[in-house]
Amino acid sequence: MTRGPGEVVVTGVGLALPGADTPDALLRRAARPVSGPAAAPFDTAARIGRRGHRYKDRATRLALCAALDALRDARLIPSDGEEVTVPGDTVGVVASSNLGNLDTACLTAAAIAERSAVDLSPMSLPNASSNVIASWVAIRHGLRGPNLMLCNGATSGLDAVHWGAALVAAGRVRRAVVIGVETHNAVVEDLLGRSADELLDGAAALVVEGARWAEDRGARAAATLGPYERRAGLSGCVAALLPGGAAPGVWFTPERYAEGPAGADGSAGAEPGADGPVGVGAEPGADGSAGAVPVPEAVPRYDVTSAVGRASGALGVLQCVAAIGWLARAEAGTDAETGAGPQAARPQDAGPQDAGPQAAGRQNAGRQAVGPQAVGPEAVAGSGTAFDAGPGAAPGQVPVPASRQALITSGDDTADAVAGLLLRPAPDRCHPHPPTCPPYLHGVFPMTAAAPPMSTKALLTDVTTVRLRPRYEGSNICTWIGFKHVNYLVEEAVLVHFADSGAPARRLYEEHGLGLDIVALETRILHAFHMDDVAEAEVTPDTADDDRTLGFLVTLRVERGGSVLKAVAAKVRVSLRADSYLPEPTEAPAEFAPFVVDRLGAEGSAGELARIRVSLPDGGEDAVLASLTEGRNAYAWKWNIPYPYCHFTERLQMSGYLRLMEEAKDRFVLDRGISIKTLLDDRRWIPVVPQSSVRVIDEAVMEEDLYTVYTVEEIFKDLTYTAGMDCFVVRDGALTLTATGRITHGYAVIENRSDWRLVPFDQRVLDALAGKQSAT
Repeated sequence: MTRGPGEVVVTGVGLALPGADTPDALLRRAARPVSGPAAAPFDTAARIGRRGHRYKDRATRLALCAALDALRDARLIPSDGEEVTVPGDTVGVVASSNLGNLDTACLTAAAIAERSAVDLSPMSLPNASSNVIASWVAIRHGLRGPNLMLCNGATSGLDAVHWGAALVAAGRVRRAVVIGVETHNAVVEDLLGRSADELLDGAAALVVEGARWAEDRGARAAATLGPYERRAGLSGCVAALLPGGAAPGVWFTPERYAEGPAGADGSAGAEPGADGPVGVGAEPGADGSAGAVPVPEAVPRYDVTSAVGRASGALGVLQCVAAIGWLARAEAGTDAETGAGPQAARPQDAGPQDAGPQAAGRQNAGRQAVGPQAVGPEAVAGSGTAFDAGPGAAPGQVPVPASRQALITSGDDTADAVAGLLLRPAPDRCHPHPPTCPPYLHGVFPMTAAAPPMSTKALLTDVTTVRLRPRYEGSNICTWIGFKHVNYLVEEAVLVHFADSGAPARRLYEEHGLGLDIVALETRILHAFHMDDVAEAEVTPDTADDDRTLGFLVTLRVERGGSVLKAVAAKVRVSLRADSYLPEPTEAPAEFAPFVVDRLGAEGSAGELARIRVSLPDGGEDAVLASLTEGRNAYAWKWNIPYPYCHFTERLQMSGYLRLMEEAKDRFVLDRGISIKTLLDDRRWIPVVPQSSVRVIDEAVMEEDLYTVYTVEEIFKDLTYTAGMDCFVVRDGALTLTATGRITHGYAVIENRSDWRLVPFDQRVLDALAGKQSAT
């Protein structure tokens, strides 16, 4: 069970690069750039096939390759498929490219200027939109979450990673595919004044995901996204990420940082050479003189563009992939300077003999605790500093020492734009619960332990996910689960949300005398549940500022044939009923006050409450039942409320009304000659329920007489019928409505032990539902 996304982690990595197909391979190339002939261009057709090539430009094809690789690495797409195995609306896309479709846009504009728009191909014209890359990734894989395209200059790649993490942390999606892609062609080369071998032709992709949601589906994280900063200068950006001068374990520098910005005399900074450490170009100070290097010289540093070419909008994503490779090397126990290559602070110590075993690849990245890194004494300075735990981090999270974090920076001081990000080991390996962690967890705590303060903040803002199983009792016909037990799953999910938010039903009652009462439940069943199904329930708060009940949207999903389907959508309202049976308890926190009532239904308007009382006829029980069904296609009966239907010592609860609704249907069809057993025996027909709702209007208490009326209100063609249920008690000489509900029924024929199909009503059923004498 989970509450909110937790930290944002990387669960998948994808590359579409010549000569590097894993994070470790990219890191090694950055450490020792390959000399000699360039590697052959990446073959996109080998990964996405001919279908992926039709009417798409080079940048889009590269992005599709990297995204497919990342989604498969995250186990969101099977190795032999393309559609995600999670709901498409839980996955967003954020792409970054400054130059990806530049050639298409320029050639299109030139064609219009030279001739006319009539000469343009309608199949290639969409490529003139910069958003075509993100759009095609979403279309190809059925990703229906937010779709963003960034063309944001040198910081664009890191900005894209940040925006993907922000979407997850805000609960807009559970996971996002972040892609950085650039390519070269004549138009790009002419614009930049650089040759093709100086420019990137490739793509990188990450799947960023809420840690709790990743854990819930059994995915393993390769890294955790730490804080992100965007500042005008490199030194200010680094200082904001690593306060107190703390040194990271590694630094992925801005593009060609080794060339150094100009000093006061206009000369360039240090070039790589044989005369000492490189990659420590000084940042100009405010007066134009060379400033201090923002990261201690002992920290290994990598310029990814030295391996793949100038990367523009793809750089930040590529840097994150290489940083994951560094984390994998660290966990494998390899010296942090191993392979640091020409940008190492001590290149004489980084010979090939020190390379050690290669990391196991991205599937094993970030799998174990990361040991201390041997990066010199400066790297340890400030390593105990507690840093921001990143998006969605739980309070009290154990800080990660700076020496176990990768610093990533992109951007250019001269353009007043520098972005920075810290990448950290995966949370389950470097964020153990501290010894002082309270025993309260997911709403369960020993009664002898102090529970955390109760608050509505999480209750009203956080999203909870939990896996649930329908109860065995709910399987009455073959292995299908009835509507009542589907509603029980919805109710259980809401109770878990309260518990995970620090306000479990038991604590509310025992400490504050507040009974948690579901007072409205509206449910649509889109796919049937079977015995032994595991439902993934998601509870999203839905309470407006002026509401007097707590509202929630509940979605149940279930796996079918390798795909995850949305099976149930429900709306739930909750009241906190102040207990009057026992002495007054401890006062509840003030923020709960708007949702506390002295009597269920008290939140309704005075006019509404006045309309639900009807005169009690003379003549006893038969006269009351006759008055309730007079002029209606209805069935009614009287029932004395037993204690198993009640809770909090006295009143009928929501599950009791659901049981009554089920019984009302059974009594009605029995009375009309088409009982459940009759239709099962005659034609193997079973009732199915696509929709139901119940609303509590007033309280009904234990051992009161309850009059229940079931009325068929509408028959839709010959497929479904809708019935209403109204429940009354006799109080103060009048019938008082305590609950009302609606339920829609159809019929299905059993085909075998696992399948059924809907069938239209025949004349016998139509006549029975309408209250007519059937001729058949």
